[in-house]
Amino acid sequence: MPHPAFFLDIRRGSGFSDRVKKVGSLIAHWSQSETSGTVITCLNNNARNGVYTGVTLNAIAGPHGYGAPQYDAINDVGNIYSDSLSTALTNLGEGTALVFARMLNAGVWTDGASRRLVTLADATQSNKFALLKHTVNNQLRVFFTRGGASVVVTATITAATDWFALALSFSAINNRLRGWYSTVGVSPSQLGTTQTGVVAWSGVTLSNIRTVIGADDTTPLLMTNGYISDVIVWNTELDFSTQLSPLMVL
Repeated sequence: MPHPAFFLDIRRGSGFSDRVKKVGSLIAHWSQSETSGTVITCLNNNARNGVYTGVTLNAIAGPHGYGAPQYDAINDVGNIYSDSLSTALTNLGEGTALVFARMLNAGVWTDGASRRLVTLADATQSNKFALLKHTVNNQLRVFFTRGGASVVVTATITAATDWFALALSFSAINNRLRGWYSTVGVSPSQLGTTQTGVVAWSGVTLSNIRTVIGADDTTPLLMTNGYISDVIVWNTELDFSTQLSPLMVL
């Protein structure tokens, strides 16, 4: 059954999207706060709306004062592909992606499955970035791929039983990929170590089946088992201390 309607917290509810808009060069913000229908609304650009399949909306209280959907690892996926999004990311030299998620229970952290939270990729997956729970117990991973060569950050965490925030930031100019993590009671900090070898995307066209929330594609494969709230993408490498970290506090 869907969770009852939630009251908005002025600081973390309606105000959260306002704070997101003020940070960097925003490409898309999907709050996933819908209570009915199948449209995943992009708050800053409706040309970048997506479509839910099988997702239970408003299933739990989210981290920012509104409800969040459940992705049940059976057939649930959010397709966020749009021509507008693909065009915006076609020549991507730097960027930041942030997702807020919560596993269904502690057992998901040790189930041996790779569970994608967010995936953006072209048809051949030669150009791709993703944020996920790894197959290894209690590990999170973020990666950026250009021309089939991946740069990867993986780190073991103390399994979060509440909401957590996972982010990646990358820059070809600065030649680095970094991961970031926080959860309730744990301040935002770097996940693992900085990795080098980042090369900018050039002329990339996103796939309409591999640009998704809660899985690796629209089949769906490598599905999340839990809840996902806000998913946010910028086309700039946000400064962690002044821009990204304040948004990740839970």
